Amino acid sequence: MMVKPSLIILDLGADHRELFFFPAYEVHVAMLFSFGRYYGLASIGFKHFLRKARVTHEGQSVLYPEFRFTDSSKPRQWLPATDLAIGVRF
Repeated sequence: MMVKPSLIILDLGADHRELFFFPAYEVHVAMLFSFGRYYGLASIGFKHFLRKARVTHEGQSVLYPEFRFTDSSKPRQWLPATDLAIGVRF
């Protein structure tokens, strides 16, 4: 089991002066594969956002994050998440 902090920074471009910050945490079930000095990590879990904000750009407004599984489902503050890492131990 792995828990880690996460931060999403949303920048809408040069014509928009505001940056949006969305702190979150991620919870994953992870598997570590070791091959001598080399290793691989694979995990699956979810990211849960701790904050929502109304984002307006070019006349359109959305409450972010507002993830939906289907068009008619209830909005969620979490997203499915995965991690894949390959590394070398020193």
